[in-house]
Amino acid sequence: MAGISRIGVVAGLSDELNHIQVGANFFADEWQVRMVPEWQISEVAETTLASAIANSATSLDVGIVDVSTLERRSFSETRAGLLSAARMQGFDAVALILPMWPQSQSKIVPGIGVFKSQSFGIVNRCVYQQTMVYLLDAASGKHLAREHGYNVWEGSCRDSSVPFKSQVEAYSRSEMDALKKEIEAAFDYGLARSARRLGFGS
Repeated sequence: MAGISRIGVVAGLSDELNHIQVGANFFADEWQVRMVPEWQISEVAETTLASAIANSATSLDVGIVDVSTLERRSFSETRAGLLSAARMQGFDAVALILPMWPQSQSKIVPGIGVFKSQSFGIVNRCVYQQTMVYLLDAASGKHLAREHGYNVWEGSCRDSSVPFKSQVEAYSRSEMDALKKEIEAAFDYGLARSARRLGFGS
């Protein structure tokens, strides 16, 4: 993208794995949360997007913004600290990955999750990452561009091989490992597309 020479990538995602079941009526809906700090979701998203930009056909210098002294979840509300850190680390632009509310599937909660819906005998079981990438000018904080972190035409849900459990704490270690890999694959697929649509590569 014109005018950018060094871009820093950062994510403001939480450690929450959303576990959502949508039934035939409102009373059958259920939403649970499991904390998965060991998954390091923000770091996964950062390295995935940074690699996608670095591997594209550009001459950009790409890095990860060190925000170890900041609260990532605050980036949705205030970005002064983030932009200051980016400037001090020599970045002139920031690619910020944040959770976002979906436009079409209102039952999906922003961030990452496991989702199951059942209606009229049709069952949909998937994992998702529901994010948006914002490209910011590090000096002014101005929004330069934004792009969904997933393919909006396909939706954020991607088929899962792991059987859906009624309780989020009921998954075995191997099943949690499989869910983690599937969500990482969703980031790989979605953020590579985001990088292209933001103008980094073809």
